[in-house]
Amino acid sequence: MIHADGLFDVGFGKHYHKIVPSYKGPIIERKDRIFFEDFARFAVVLDADGSSWSERFPCLLCLRTVVAKLRPDYVDWLWPTIQPNHHFVEIEADSSTLWTVVDKVLSNNTHRTEVMKETLQWCHTHMTYDSMIHSLLKSIEFYIERLDAGDPQWVQKWHTLLLHNMPPKHHHWQPLPMQGPTPYFPLWP
Repeated sequence: MIHADGLFDVGFGKHYHKIVPSYKGPIIERKDRIFFEDFARFAVVLDADGSSWSERFPCLLCLRTVVAKLRPDYVDWLWPTIQPNHHFVEIEADSSTLWTVVDKVLSNNTHRTEVMKETLQWCHTHMTYDSMIHSLLKSIEFYIERLDAGDPQWVQKWHTLLLHNMPPKHHHWQPLPMQGPTPYFPLWP
């Protein structure tokens, strides 16, 4: 569906009825799939969280286009490293600022260029193998700290749970002896 002013080109994919058979809303034009790389052809790409996790947002940031992101309910690993209006433009979760934000980006080439430059610098720093491994380990460390704070015996409880649900060929395995919180938990040898 293209909005009357020509700004938006949106629609459900042709196979949407197979994904959400219960959809009973108005008939919306079915669109061909846009391949991921082709999003770079647009001046602004809108990213809104759906009903599942895709990790699409950081990849969109690296496409040499401005990403307009609806403020998400939940954030992931990259949020401490990015800022609205520096790496992407933010739209209120209820979409109330959509027109204003998109108009600002389209009418201000300097702002659009600056956002793209900062975003590409972010990509070169944060979308590398080493950086992503570091972020993954920091995320795991954060969750372990939170679990330790909630219940220092969580590792022992998980080990017990795993022993009860492990395939029989692994029943010889025993949990590690506990001496306070541990920074890791081997699932099985």
